[in-house]
Order: sequence, then C-alpha cells, then structure tokens
Amino acid sequence: MLSLIENEVVKVLYRRKLGIVFLIITLLVLLFAYGEHYRSERTMERMAERLGIEHTGDWRPMVEQQLRDHQNRLDNPYITDSRRASIQLEVEQYEYYLEKGINPLVMGSATFTRSFMEQSILLFLPLLVMVLVTDIVSGEYSSRTIKLLLTKPIPRWKILMSKLVTMLVLVTILAIMIAAVAATISSILFGYGGWNAPVPTGFTVINGHLDTTNVVNIPQWQLIFMVYGLAWVVGITIGALTLMVSVLVKNTGIAIGVMMSVLIAGGFMRVFLNDWPIIKYLFMLNLNITNYLSGSMQPVEGMTFLFSFTVLVVWAFAAIVISFYVFNKQDVLA
Repeated sequence: MLSLIENEVVKVLYRRKLGIVFLIITLLVLLFAYGEHYRSERTMERMAERLGIEHTGDWRPMVEQQLRDHQNRLDNPYITDSRRASIQLEVEQYEYYLEKGINPLVMGSATFTRSFMEQSILLFLPLLVMVLVTDIVSGEYSSRTIKLLLTKPIPRWKILMSKLVTMLVLVTILAIMIAAVAATISSILFGYGGWNAPVPTGFTVINGHLDTTNVVNIPQWQLIFMVYGLAWVVGITIGALTLMVSVLVKNTGIAIGVMMSVLIAGGFMRVFLNDWPIIKYLFMLNLNITNYLSGSMQPVEGMTFLFSFTVLVVWAFAAIVISFYVFNKQDVLA
C-alpha cells in the first residue's frame, strides 16, 4: 500500500502541471500585490486630504486621528453595548499599530497572505485543485496505464485509496505553496510585519444583524492558520468531488468541464436563488466558509459555520464512497 502511494505521489510531483500551477500562483500574487500597493497609496493620499494634512508618507498622524475619532465615539452614551465592544476592539488595534510601528493603512505581508486566500477560496483555489486532481484517475484511462495497474494482484480499492491519499498530499502542497508565495512576494512589497497584530474574530450574524458578543482579538498568525485550515477543508471537498467525477466520466477534459459548470452554477444560485432555502445544502454555496471568521453575511439565511462545515464534510465523504463503489464495480477496461 505504501509503495502504491509513494509511486502515485512521485508520479504527480514529477509532472509539469505542478510547475505550471506554481507559475500561475506566482503571477496572480504579483498582480494582486501590485494592485494592493497602488490602492494603499491612493488611500493614504485621500485620507491625508480629508484630514487636511500633507501626505508625506508618514502614516502616524492619520492613524492617531482615527484613534482619537474612535475614542470619542466611545463617549457617546447612545451607542449599543455590542457596538461599543466593537469600537473598543478597533481602539486596541490602533494602539497596537502605533506601539509596534505597523502601518494599518497599507496591507502588510501577513494581511495580504490571509486576504489572498480569502479571495481565492471561492473559485481560484477550486480551479487549481481541479487542474491537479482530474487526471489522477482519468489520466490513467487516457494513457491506457489503467490496464497495467489492474494486471497486478492488487485490490482495486487499494489503487483508488493510493490516489485518494495523493489527492490529500496535492491539496496540502497547494495550500502551503499559496501561503509561501503570497508571504514572500508581499514581504518584498509591503515589508515583513503584522504577524502578531491583533485581529478581531468571532463575529456571528443573528437575524440579519451582526453580533459582536463573542468577538475577541487574536494574533494575525493564528487567524491565518484558521483561514488556511478552512481552505484546506474546501480543497479536500473539491478534490474528492473531482476524483468522483473522474471515476465516473474517465476523461480529464470532461471532468474539468463538469466541475467548472457546477461551480459557475453555484455562483448564479448565490445571486439569483438566494431566497430558495434548499440551495444552502449544495457544497458550492458553502465554499466561502472563511467569511464566518469576519462575520460577513451568508448567501442564504440560516447558514452557520457548523452548518457549512458539516455540508462540506458530508459532500466529500459521499463523493469518496461513490468513487470507491463505482471504481470497484465498473468495467474499467471498457
């Protein structure tokens, strides 16, 4: 079994496809990092103009003014307790930024690393997973090597299990690759910092209103681990579904086409069918699971973090079960 897994992993790692994926990630990170750098400069210029000070590149006066504004808002007796708690968290953040010399107006390497994955989790990450995983099974049919595999005295379930483990390895490598490229490039452009900066999390949405009762500030590196951990779960779900489709259709191109169509359909449902409760049970509507960390509104009312996590796990498990059943029963030589 271990030799099968080793053979599959080595076979995948030596393909050019992984290098192409690395190049795509690097180019996209460069593009986003440059765009964010330009946006940050424009933000500082506009803020300096609003505060009536000269934009000299010194961000401290701007942050100090924002801190004073927030402190003054805390003195307002008419704001709710939840809003007061939220403002207090922001005050603590600004105080930390000033103390540690971190410019919050410019996205640091830590914030960029986190934000890039948050923006990628809905489409870019699934697309890369599909590209890497589709031919793990269907590629064997295209190259006719499936016949050679089945002539060996190895149970079919072991063959598919080795490919499933390979998928897990690929998704893990992909997540690490995105984190490493994003952190490296953003450190060059924005400077290496902000990893210990406090970031609020624990937001919940109740009846359409943001609840900050359980909000706490945690170090940014912890939030990054949480974001990439959830992204890994999303990647595993997409990988399992892609593996299932590959087993069913035995063709790499068709498998990618089917998965892309499903993802695009999910995007349309998120916009046009969000008042239809049943769609919240579809995996496509639960991919953006990192939104729960920031308290963003979900596309369908009633969705919670535990609900979305459970939906993704159930879909992944069901896809794996179907894959093993079909692979063991079908005439794979046909």
